[in-house]
This record gives sequence, C-alpha cells and structure tokens, in this order.
Amino acid sequence: MYQYIFLIVCSFVGSTVYGCPSSCSCRDTTVWCDNRNLSAIPSDIPHDSTYVGLSKNRITTIDANVFQGMTALQTLFMNENKITTVDANSFQGLTALTLLNLSYNKITKIDAKIFQGLTALSSLALYANKITRLDANIFQGLTALTYLDFDINDITNLDARIFQDLTALTQLVFNRNEISTPDANIFQNLKALTELSFGGNQISSLDKNIFQGLTALTYLWLANNQFTTLDSNLFRGVTALQKLYLPNNKITTLDANLFQGLTALRELHLGTNKITTLDAYLFRDLKALTVLDLEDNPLDCSNCELKTIKDFLKNNSNLGDSGAKCGYKLLIDHNFINCKDSETTEKSVRTSTTTTTTNTTTEYQTSTVESTTGIINTEVIIYASCGAGIFLILTCSIICFCVHKKCRKAHIYQNTGINQKCVANISGANIDDEVGISQNVSTGRESGHEYQQIDELEMSDLVLSSNEQRHITVGDNSSNSSDGIQLSTDGYLNPYESLLSTQQQSENTQDRDSDENTAYSRLYSRCTSEVVDEPI
Repeated sequence: MYQYIFLIVCSFVGSTVYGCPSSCSCRDTTVWCDNRNLSAIPSDIPHDSTYVGLSKNRITTIDANVFQGMTALQTLFMNENKITTVDANSFQGLTALTLLNLSYNKITKIDAKIFQGLTALSSLALYANKITRLDANIFQGLTALTYLDFDINDITNLDARIFQDLTALTQLVFNRNEISTPDANIFQNLKALTELSFGGNQISSLDKNIFQGLTALTYLWLANNQFTTLDSNLFRGVTALQKLYLPNNKITTLDANLFQGLTALRELHLGTNKITTLDAYLFRDLKALTVLDLEDNPLDCSNCELKTIKDFLKNNSNLGDSGAKCGYKLLIDHNFINCKDSETTEKSVRTSTTTTTTNTTTEYQTSTVESTTGIINTEVIIYASCGAGIFLILTCSIICFCVHKKCRKAHIYQNTGINQKCVANISGANIDDEVGISQNVSTGRESGHEYQQIDELEMSDLVLSSNEQRHITVGDNSSNSSDGIQLSTDGYLNPYESLLSTQQQSENTQDRDSDENTAYSRLYSRCTSEVVDEPI
C-alpha cells in the first residue's frame, strides 16, 4: 500500500515540475494545445519545451513575457485564433525560436521592436491578418530569416529599406495586399531570393530595375495585378527564372524582347489578359519551355503574326494548344488564308526557336537577321529605286551630251559650206585676175618693158582654204605651155620678165608681193568677220 502512495506522490510532483498543462497534451518537449477552445495562453507550459502548438483557439491577446524563460523553444504556432493585440515584449528571450506562425488572426498593427532579438528566426508567417502598415525597421537584425509571408493583409506601402537586413531570405510572399508602387530598390539586398510573390495587389507598373541582381530567382508570381504593359527590360536580370505567372492582369501587348535571355524558363502563364496579338519573336529564347498558358485572351487572328505563334505551337507539341483561341476556335486550328506572304518570316521564327546555342546574345542577333526578310525587301526596293534614279539621270546626261555634240557638228558643217563657197568664188576671181594680169603684161610690152601696177582684187567676202591657197601659190613648173615658158615662183605668168635686168626683176617682184599681200589681208578680214563662231 505504501508503494501505491509513493507512486501517486511522485506523479503529482512530476506533473508540477515537469508536468504538462491540463488542457494540453505533451510528449517529451512537445506540447499540443491546439483546438482546445482556449481563451488565453496557459501559464504552466514547461520551460524546456521546444514545440508549442496553440492553433485554432479563441486567444485574443499575447501578453508581455508570456513565454519568458522558454529559451529552448524553437517552434511556436498561434495561427487561427482571434488575436488582435501583440505586446512589443511578447517574444523577448526566445533566442532559439526558428518558426513563428501568427496567421489567420485579426492583428492590425505590429510594433517595430516586436521581433527584436529573434536572431535564430528563419520562418515568419503573418498571412491573413488585417495589418495596414509595417515599420521600416521591423525586420531589422533577422539575418537568419529565409521565409517571410504577409499574404492577405491590407498593406498599402513598403519602405525601400524594409528588407535590407534579410540577406538569407529565399521566399518572400506579399500577395493580396493593397500595394501599388513598390520602390525600385526594395529587393536590392535579396541576393539569395528564389521565390517572390507579389500577386493580387494594385501594381500597374514596375521599375525596369526592380529585379536586377536577383540572379537566384526561379519563381515569380505577379498575377492579379493591374499591369497593362511591361518594360522590355523588366526580366533581363533574372536569368535563372523557371516559372513566371502573369495571369489575370490587363496586359494588352508584350514587347518582343520581354522574355529575352530567359533560357531556363519552363512555365509561362499569360492567361486571362487582354492580349490581341503576340509578336512573332516573343518566345524565341524560351528553349526549356514546357507549359504555356494563353487561355482567355481576345486574340485577333486577322493579324498574320499569330500564324507564327501557331507554327511555334505545332513545332513544340509538348506545349499542347496553350488554350489560345480566336473567338471560339483554337489558334492551332485556325487557317491563315491571307497570310501566304509571311511564310519566309515564319520559317525564320521556327529556325530561331529550334536552334540551340550557348551564347544568347549571338543567337538573338542571328535570329533577328534571319527573321527580318520583310525589312530587307523594303531596303532592297529603296536601293533599287535610288539606282534607277541615278541611271535615269546619267542616261539623260549622255543624251544631252550627244545632242549638244551633234548640234556642234551641224554648226561646223554649216561654216564649212560657207568656206567652200568662199573658196569657189575666190578661185573664180583668181582666174579672172590671172587673165587680167596677163593682159596687163601684154599691153605693157610696147612701153619699154614697163609693167603697170596690178589693181587690187575685188573678190567676194569669202575665206580661202589651205588647199586653194596652195593651188594658187604653188608654181606650175611643167613644160606643157605652148611657148615653153615656165611660171615664175610667185605663180604669175610673165614671159618678158627674163628680158629685164636682175635688179629690175627683183624690184618688180617685191612690189607685186606687197600689193598681193595687202589685197589678200583685206579679203580675209572681210570673209572672217561674217562667219559666226560657234561657242565651245
């Protein structure tokens, strides 16, 4: 009997020192107080507990120092209560705490120092509360934090410095808040971040550099926002991205370079937007793509660029039909009858889509060159038109030159005809003069061999050619004369000149030459003055 009494006393003492709260169940250092209809946190939770579960109760307040002395506590669940107030010192001293879950409560405000000292905390969840504002220093010192979830709250703005100490953070969730414009540098220090969720907010635009530096990011959720367009460089830095969600926005157009460099992307969700057409080169870099969602978009199949998207889907059968429809008809089944001329461009797109290369930039440039046939044809037309214009100008110049040359020749021939007429008249005048001279010479025989002066020649105002002048001036030394008399060197017949003395012959010759030169000079001047010189 004493043995039974001893056992009862020992069990009572053990339950007081090492015991479990009456409303909870315990095992070793684990305490389960979940779903016990508790309105307050039990005060007798063992201090050596490592796990405490207080979920699904009616607790409304977390008082200061309620967990004091529980330095071994690692996990604390207080989700799905009715908590509205959390004291600033509620969690002080919990230096070993790694997980804190306060989700599905009615918390509206959190003190800036509430998490101070929780240096081991790696997971913090406060989703489904009514928090409207977070202090810029609320996460200060939480360098071990890897998971942060503030989904389903009423937060409207986030300070640019709020995440600056969270260098170990890998998962960040701020879905379903009222955030409209995140700061461009808000994610600047999150080098380890792999999953980022900012869906269900009021974001209409993002700075093109907001994701710069997130080289480890593999999952990005931006669904259910107010985007209408996205900057072409928005995803340029997230080269490790594997899943991208952009459904349920108001996107109307997507830039051709938006997904450039996302060679690791496996899932792309663009459903339920207002997209009417897709650029032919939009998916050119998505070599690893296995899931493409284009469902519930008002695609317009009158745009021939969608034919290239159809061919892209056919050439990548693992993507299925992607849910893309023009009206009630699947895009992949649509016949683009009026888009025959785009076959060359489509072929270029298919080639650029199926070709694998390690250098993304070089591959993009090659794809661009191959897929710009239409642009090249336009340039060829422009160059051909310029060439034709230059050829026409040269042709007209040559024709004008030929016409000018022909007219010049006509002037020359006209002047030549005048000269020939002049020569003919001169020839006739010379014959008459020669006869006159002969007569004068004959009449001068009886006057002691004295010769009369030769009158000046009266000739038509014409020009002698060189041939006629030679004909006149060159002496006829033939002996065909009936009297056997030879012409003198001046070309005039004077059979009596030989009877004169040598001195007298010389004087007569000089006088005659002077008179003839004067007559010819006058005749030449009159002739040339009437000939019109052609300008050169």
